[in-house]
Amino acid sequence: MAEGPSCPCDCHSNLLYTAVSPIRSSAAMRPQFSQAFLSLCILVLILLAPSCRGNSGSPAGAKEIGPGGGVVAVTAGNLAGTILSVPPGAFDRSYYVKVAEATPPEIDGFEILGPGTNFSPTGVTMDIDAAATLVFDPDLLTEMESAGEIMVIRQTSQGRRIHLTPRTVDADAGLVVVDIDLMATYWVARQSQTIGFILAEYLPLHNGDRYVYDNDMALLVNNTLSEPNLEGRLVSTLSFVRDGSGFGFYLTRQFAETFFLGNFDVTGAFQEVADSPLLFLGSTGVVGSSYTDLGSLLIFSPTASTQPLERITVRTAVTIESSGSLPTVLGRFSDVLEIAVRIEREDRDGNITETMDRFWLARDVGPVQIRLD
Repeated sequence: MAEGPSCPCDCHSNLLYTAVSPIRSSAAMRPQFSQAFLSLCILVLILLAPSCRGNSGSPAGAKEIGPGGGVVAVTAGNLAGTILSVPPGAFDRSYYVKVAEATPPEIDGFEILGPGTNFSPTGVTMDIDAAATLVFDPDLLTEMESAGEIMVIRQTSQGRRIHLTPRTVDADAGLVVVDIDLMATYWVARQSQTIGFILAEYLPLHNGDRYVYDNDMALLVNNTLSEPNLEGRLVSTLSFVRDGSGFGFYLTRQFAETFFLGNFDVTGAFQEVADSPLLFLGSTGVVGSSYTDLGSLLIFSPTASTQPLERITVRTAVTIESSGSLPTVLGRFSDVLEIAVRIEREDRDGNITETMDRFWLARDVGPVQIRLD
């Protein structure tokens, strides 16, 4: 069997690349603001800070907890019933642990079911998961078919959010228990009936867009009707280029959905073309949405050749893993989705290879940060 070609560049080296220079895009996207505006934002945050911490600005519960573990329980106020149970070995030293009320942000696609709970010192990680009991309003569950729809959202001090699956849900008492390994802000939520994120807004695919990252990486977007072995089909090529070499994806958009059409080497050494489009991103989604597909790739080497070298099986899985803000040297992007792209290839001998790339997509901008496997 002839061996399929491999990418000669070192782009896939599990490096994190962050945008470092202005991004050229037809959408308005730069996150810089005037000094006066920033000063006004700081003043507003200072004025609002007490309400984010609780009515009195003091914690609802507090206790010093060390390597031997301990429990902080809230018995009064909006957080009554909240418990943080830290097992022995979770902390490597003693911390003054505080539990305070916080205000959860409104997130497209989710409905807030209860108050936010901040566990501090914020940012401290635990070597062993702690059990957090969080409160929510059970009256909001009257129209739900199942308590299994309930989730917990975690937000860090940097604004990064992920969703967690509770260990247990008591729909009558309005309590959930969730395992946590990070001191941060948590709240109970469910997916709402809204459409969620309009995903094409996060991956614009504007012709000529150019993203420049650190570590000498660049991403170029080109829309073409004349790509070899894809002639006549409008294709967006996403080329990841570093030191004159690199790789890329073929994508196309149909009825607001994005489809994967294959991969290529930017030097023209080879291309992998899907025999039929594979779903990459749906038209809308929320955190946790996953888009999977199965098909075949035809390998051409070099790219300009007309006869495929081999046909392999491909499985794609793209998952929206988190949403939130992302600080970069260009400024803070306030509306960012983190997506994981897993592509698994299996040749006719059953040999399997897999890549897992991550993209942080800013709304109306595109990938402002990437991690290539």
